[in-house]
Amino acid sequence: MAGRGTVAAADGRLATPAGPGPGGGTLPSPLDWQAAVVAAMLGIGNGLLHWQAVDRPWLQYQADEHTSIIAGSFYSPDQYRILTYALAEALVRLHLPIHSAHEVWRVIFTSASLYVFYRYLRGWFPPLASLLGLFMLAAAIPLTYVYYMMQVSDPFNMLVFFLAFWAMRQGRDAWLLPLVVVGMLNRESPIMLPVFYAAVRVGRPPRTWLPWAAVLAAAAVAVYLGLRLVYGPKPPCCSTDPIAHLVTNFTDWRAYVDALGVLNLALWGGWLGWRRCPPFLRRASLIVPVFLVPYLMYGTVREARYYLPVLAILIPMALFYLLGEVAVGGESLELPTSAMSTLRSNQLS
Repeated sequence: MAGRGTVAAADGRLATPAGPGPGGGTLPSPLDWQAAVVAAMLGIGNGLLHWQAVDRPWLQYQADEHTSIIAGSFYSPDQYRILTYALAEALVRLHLPIHSAHEVWRVIFTSASLYVFYRYLRGWFPPLASLLGLFMLAAAIPLTYVYYMMQVSDPFNMLVFFLAFWAMRQGRDAWLLPLVVVGMLNRESPIMLPVFYAAVRVGRPPRTWLPWAAVLAAAAVAVYLGLRLVYGPKPPCCSTDPIAHLVTNFTDWRAYVDALGVLNLALWGGWLGWRRCPPFLRRASLIVPVFLVPYLMYGTVREARYYLPVLAILIPMALFYLLGEVAVGGESLELPTSAMSTLRSNQLS
């Protein structure tokens, strides 16, 4: 991890420290451990909220779904999203009720996601700005608890994506393989991680990243097909007509309301401040529309939980925009050196 005085490298990672000074980086701060406590408390709060808003009205359905998936007799695609159910089943065998077992893992994965997100932001921003990003994520998560009766794979999916973007940004490419494999056991979304990886590595010699991108893609496809081989074909839970889904998604006013609620500032801040962002975020942001296409064609995007993984791109983009506006307005706020470097280079270009 880079420290203070770092500047953004061409791929969006932080270069070698240029010396002491104010701003971002990952030197230890008292706020770092406090952010861990905040993340844990917010994770518990989200668990309680989910219990009241979703679990209590759907207890019997959740128990039936869990039992069917563990037995291998549920509908596609949930039958192939086995990992979180298996983790919950381990707690059930310790005599915990099914709904409580899932809630324990929801709290753990949500808390971990919040803190990992804070540490990810610390590579660019000082502690207070990173904490602001943590709270932006925390404000969005409860808005995803609507229009569904249970989707236990989302918190771990969010954690996998946050860890993967952190690993990419820090150049820890080797970590991507276990994240892709484990993530694919939980949900199909991590099949997009090799695409994000390729996007943020474009510009480097292809021999340094293209073979690894191919390995990641092959691993994702192997797990996807392997699960379907193990459990066999299952009838779909919902309509698989892409045209019908497209019509529904583009004409459902709730989809627009939820997008505004979850993405909020990132919708305009991220794009208005696009040129102020490091290349890493700019390149990754180009894949966001591709990431959403399968949900438009085979899902219901009013379920705003689909947006959670890409908040790892959109929230830091919004923070760069906000910090840039502060700098332009002459307010008294310490900017991370990486942000100042990006702003200065864009003013000169």
